[in-house]
Amino acid sequence: MRRIVVSLMFCFWGLNIWCQNVLSPEDAVLQTLANNFNIRIAQNDVSIAANNTDKALFGYNPTVTTEANLNGNINNNTTKFTTGESIVTGYGLAYGANANIGAAYNIIDPTRKANWSQAKEQVALADIQKQLAIQNNVANTLLAYYDASRASANISVLNDVLSLSQERLERLKIQNQYGQANRLDMLNAQVDIDRDSINMVNAVLLYENAIRTLNNVIGIPIETVYMVSEDVSYRDNVPLDAVIAMALENSLQIKLINQNQLITELSYDIIDANRKPVLGATANYNFNFNRSAPGSFFSSSRSDGLGVGLSLRYNLYDGGVLNNQKENTKLLLQSQSLQRDQLLNDLIAQLTNLWHQFQNAQFIIQSEQSNVSTTQVNFERTKEVYEAGQATSIEFREAQINMLTAENSLLNARYDAKLLEIQMRLLSGKILEE
Repeated sequence: MRRIVVSLMFCFWGLNIWCQNVLSPEDAVLQTLANNFNIRIAQNDVSIAANNTDKALFGYNPTVTTEANLNGNINNNTTKFTTGESIVTGYGLAYGANANIGAAYNIIDPTRKANWSQAKEQVALADIQKQLAIQNNVANTLLAYYDASRASANISVLNDVLSLSQERLERLKIQNQYGQANRLDMLNAQVDIDRDSINMVNAVLLYENAIRTLNNVIGIPIETVYMVSEDVSYRDNVPLDAVIAMALENSLQIKLINQNQLITELSYDIIDANRKPVLGATANYNFNFNRSAPGSFFSSSRSDGLGVGLSLRYNLYDGGVLNNQKENTKLLLQSQSLQRDQLLNDLIAQLTNLWHQFQNAQFIIQSEQSNVSTTQVNFERTKEVYEAGQATSIEFREAQINMLTAENSLLNARYDAKLLEIQMRLLSGKILEE
């Protein structure tokens, strides 16, 4: 019963291969650009930075405020005169109201332009960060895609192995009917089928997990089902100096540090602006009304009027705060320059290592291709002599395992080289051309 269930599962897997759409690497990248959560968040960050450049945030527009108040009270007033007479008004209601509207505007404010200039550069910084998020997530998508592709190719290899094992068992059953195979050979063949079936089940699970991981990176529903291509191709093998030159020209990490340095340098303008005077103007209109309680000397009063004014603010001495800020800005620029030098060293070192690893991977692929050809020829010959009764079941299985090992080694070498190429293209800023 267990073997029937396993066989049905493999049949269902085969039907899925034909029924499901095949997602290409290019389609996976396009879906990532449209759906990836990190990329969408980075785009929102750019929009926020752009909103923060509104001139209204930096005092380019006047401010207008208004306020109104209404109050009332009930008082019992007793008034005594020097003649000895007194007047008692009893409890009476008194109330009043006032309102004002005012406008203020800094006619001259040097800090306004300096802060606005820095805010505009923050938009450029956010855009670089968005491009960096795009590149990193596209690279993660391709890495996840080829992990799934490797798992799919592994299933294809194991499926061929399982088919050969099943053919072997069927042949032994026929030979056993004619007394040409013993029971032990059949049991060994069944054990091999069980082992191949277990490997196949594990490979299918690995593939399904890889697809779910890819879906998560792309940003689509986790249980979305499709097939991936098992084709692996490589870009032209670019010389190391050309790879490094591309990285130095296109690296977003370097551009990010350069942009941060520019923003930091603008802090000098803000510090200098804070040393300059600010000239402001104000205008206001006030209205007041009061109604006195009965018996008061005045029954009511009303006043209104317009006022204007100018103010000049100049910081004669701030206790050394601005000098401290200027010194810290200088040190921050030095640190950013050191970070840039460190990044350049790291980038060149990583690219150099990856490039040499990729060259070595290409050599390994050629060697593994030769091994596969050799093991395939050996397996075919062993199969022929096995079917002729001149080789044992153990020798047949050993030749089969040798061929499987060689095919897996070639498979891993091809995908290892592809992953190295993806990492190189990411560091050189060419990942979007994949």
